[in-house]
Amino acid sequence: MFILKSTSVLLLAVALVAPSYGAGVVTKTFQGEGQGPSRSQAIELALEEALGKATGVTLTSVNRSSTKTLSTSASFQDDNSGTKDEFHAELKEGQGRDAQSSISGKIKSYQVLNVSEIKPGVYHANIEADISIYEAGKQSERQRIAVIPFDAVVNQVNKEVVPYAERMRQATVDQLTATRHFAVLDRDFTNNRLEELSGLLREDAKTEDRARLGNSLGTDFIIVGRITKFDVQPVKEKIPYLNETREIWKGHVNLTWRVIEAATGQILVSESKDLPVKFNSKDELVSDSAKKGKEIAETITDIIFPIPVLDYANGLLTIGRGGSSIQKGEEFTLVRYGKILQDPYTGESGARDEIPVGTVRITDVTPKISHAKILECSEDLNGLAPREFILRTIEQSNKPTDIKPKKTMQPAW
Repeated sequence: MFILKSTSVLLLAVALVAPSYGAGVVTKTFQGEGQGPSRSQAIELALEEALGKATGVTLTSVNRSSTKTLSTSASFQDDNSGTKDEFHAELKEGQGRDAQSSISGKIKSYQVLNVSEIKPGVYHANIEADISIYEAGKQSERQRIAVIPFDAVVNQVNKEVVPYAERMRQATVDQLTATRHFAVLDRDFTNNRLEELSGLLREDAKTEDRARLGNSLGTDFIIVGRITKFDVQPVKEKIPYLNETREIWKGHVNLTWRVIEAATGQILVSESKDLPVKFNSKDELVSDSAKKGKEIAETITDIIFPIPVLDYANGLLTIGRGGSSIQKGEEFTLVRYGKILQDPYTGESGARDEIPVGTVRITDVTPKISHAKILECSEDLNGLAPREFILRTIEQSNKPTDIKPKKTMQPAW
């Protein structure tokens, strides 16, 4: 398990916090008003304002940017009938071939409430528009994180480093997703997703469904990694007292990884390790890369979202984590939170004193919660408050993995 310096822990813990569901296209009604030299232009500007309200873009007929245009596929009603007409619109920013969609809302229909000439050559319009917008689910409000493909130093002697690095990254993604605390953004199947969305541009696609376009999320943080050395080779090892040898995989892996704030490039956590490895077979080498990827994710999660204890009853703790992110039989240190500490150099606060009070073992796991049996504890847990206790991973030694003996070892003669 990787151990992080306290300064990195404090920085990341203060920088990240998070809040779960139901995404989809909805139609809402918005009002707009605009002024223009003709009735139709006044209506157009009123529709533009309504579209801006729907998507959070502030626009006025007075301060209208010349680089923004409203593309339409229907004519305006040039009267005060107040009838509803189908009117599809999308606000564009830019010019010509470089124009980019800046809002994803679509005007499904509109109603002219009033159009009047307020002075010669100046018309004022009030409209009410039904606009289809895409509302992201609650999970998108979580801290967004993306795991970038790890770099791997490839040499001509051993190319096992490439699948080793990729398996490690995938395990990191799997573990972060399983915690249900992050919005983990895909970096592997982007082309497939965009190809599926491109179908919404067909003429037979519903206009309101096109509001799904233009909603790709930007990431808050990225995880990057690099294997700078991969000196792992199959070697022959003689079995003591037996006249035979067997092949094992043995060597060193140098690994470095970081959590970087995407907007600023600030490194929030950085860790480098020289890891001696020793395995019975190549298959165990592959499984070891998955284990180390899981450890990276557990380290990050343990800093930002330590496993909370939700309740205590009948000798069992209810734990606020489940699914594949936690395993039956795992043991953890039970920790009680103390007072909030302040960094004497930066003056920042946020870290809390942590007091180990016992050890627990996971007894059962459900998709969202787990239960743990208390192995030892120095505290009375009756009536515990939420977020009063957490679980911390028990640190493991970094010594080489022990070779597992064969069940039977028969001499070769």
